[in-house]
Amino acid sequence: MKCSICGKPLEKTNGDCTKCGPKQVEDSQNDEHVTKPMFIQGVLSLDGADQIAACNRVIDSNNDSEEPEILKMVAMAMFSMGKALSGAKQIAAYDRLIDRFTNSEDSKNLEYVAAAMFNTGGALSGADQIAAYDRLIDRFNNSEEVEILKIVAMAMFSKGNAMSGPKQIAAYDRLIERFNDSKKPEILEQVALAMFNKGGVRSGIGKITAYDCLIDRFIDSEEAEILKIVAIAMYNKGNALSGAKQIAAYDRLIDRFNDSEEPKIIEYVAKAMFSKGASLSVAKQIAAYNRLIDRFDDSEEIEILVLVASAMYHKVASLSGVKQIAVYNRLIDRFNNSEEPKILVSVAKAMFSKGMALSGVKQITAYDRLIDRFNDSKETTVLELVAIAMLDKGNALSGPKKIAAYDRLIERFNDSKKPKILRLVAMAMLDKGNALSGPKQIAAYDRLIDRFNDSEDLGTLEYVAKAMFNKGCSLPGAKAIAVYGRLIDKFEDSEETAILVPVASSMYNMGASLPEAEQIATYNRLIARFEDSEDPDILEWVAKAKNQLQ
Repeated sequence: MKCSICGKPLEKTNGDCTKCGPKQVEDSQNDEHVTKPMFIQGVLSLDGADQIAACNRVIDSNNDSEEPEILKMVAMAMFSMGKALSGAKQIAAYDRLIDRFTNSEDSKNLEYVAAAMFNTGGALSGADQIAAYDRLIDRFNNSEEVEILKIVAMAMFSKGNAMSGPKQIAAYDRLIERFNDSKKPEILEQVALAMFNKGGVRSGIGKITAYDCLIDRFIDSEEAEILKIVAIAMYNKGNALSGAKQIAAYDRLIDRFNDSEEPKIIEYVAKAMFSKGASLSVAKQIAAYNRLIDRFDDSEEIEILVLVASAMYHKVASLSGVKQIAVYNRLIDRFNNSEEPKILVSVAKAMFSKGMALSGVKQITAYDRLIDRFNDSKETTVLELVAIAMLDKGNALSGPKKIAAYDRLIERFNDSKKPKILRLVAMAMLDKGNALSGPKQIAAYDRLIDRFNDSEDLGTLEYVAKAMFNKGCSLPGAKAIAVYGRLIDKFEDSEETAILVPVASSMYNMGASLPEAEQIATYNRLIARFEDSEDPDILEWVAKAKNQLQ
């Protein structure tokens, strides 16, 4: 005996199939009796090739039946087989179902046809996708079956998503006009989504109008999924406005949904509170940020806590002195043990800004706390703050401690791939050189020049130019001239003012060290190159050169 589902031999002991369930025996004398168990106990529990084979057996054995219940199982088998396949075979399976049952009078069979048409559209692209959705819409737009109309609404929405420009708007409008008066939540959700997307693709007053249509239509809905869309539309509307109208839009969202228990809706309440604070004048920001902090400080939702931490940080902009430090401390104490990268960015910013607001030993302590906490971070923004803290710490210290601070920065980040961090490394190398003297100073400048001479970052090359100039100033006679010449050859054609200042000053210093004839030629070169400059520092060197020629 063989299993009626998978076709494999049954167990001799009890006649069961280990895959498909008990006593699935082939029996051509009673099709309906066989077919129902085939799905209830077997086909839907299979997967892959076994499921496809089982579906084929059901279809081949019963496709010509005239029994309505059996034909429902055939339609289900065809649909299940389409879902189990992919590519061209999937399309072929759905087409077989559509061709077989598109004229059926049974609502369940027609539901499978509609679903197959919809899935066909999802598997296609471009014009073929649009055609598939149109076929479904044209066939079933006038249906009275709710389950089928749900699929029609989904097809209209998906068609709009697959289009652009005026055609996209027209597709959404067709959906809205067709189903705006529906009483079914699943269908109304598609209407709300169409209104929302319509607002997303429009601009200016058209965007605001689209969002207002959605908000006015569904603000009193009791369906959570629809209210989520309303909340997002309110937030996006606020973002599209400015001034008093923007604040009013955020306030309407906050007042409407502040007591919601839906996490996604509450997230947009928090976003509205934060954005409102960011849109207000400094004097009014504190109250807005405090409302957000007081409302959501105990939240367990990560995205909301990100906003709370950010609100604490931005709240400081309107504070100073002891109050400023107190807010930084509150943020640090509240979130220092968080594992969320976005929150830790705010913690790192608070630690850094606290250090900036302090001085002396307290400043160094604050920077050290930041460095020790985040030295191993993987977040670029955080590592930039660590590097700046190391640099500022070096600037605040003196003697060997200054050099040690710069060295720590250089050793930690010298192999970084991030341009902003490498710029800080170059700054540390330059500042280290400036803090030294004699051969150690020259060695520090040389390390900077060798490390970054081929950099493509203009900010970093500025420090290369400055290191070359400072090195030239530290050397005597011919050695200085050689360094100035190298600097001029490398950077004379630059368009960056910060780089050209060392070029101009090198030309002047080089001229001062040369014999009279070469000196005159060098001063004239400086004047010719920079006489039309608009930078005061460069023009100062031009004036000095002219004075030397008088």
